[in-house]
Amino acid sequence: MNGVSNMLLFVVSGGILIALALSMVFGAALRAPHGGIFVVPVVSNPLEYLATIIIGSVVGMVLLAVLKKPLEKEA
Repeated sequence: MNGVSNMLLFVVSGGILIALALSMVFGAALRAPHGGIFVVPVVSNPLEYLATIIIGSVVGMVLLAVLKKPLEKEA
């Protein structure tokens, strides 16, 4: 695997794992076979569910910012 694949794997898995763990802690049970913001009406704790999506996204963005190498300027 190249560096980009590794970076994307860490970013995606980091954000997803945090979101999954928080949804278990908050007890946000999803009664639909898929996820996302369109299933909020059928979630047991909708505010906590939305918070897990937002927090997981922020964690993914932070991991991407930390792991991404800056572009080198050409002279």
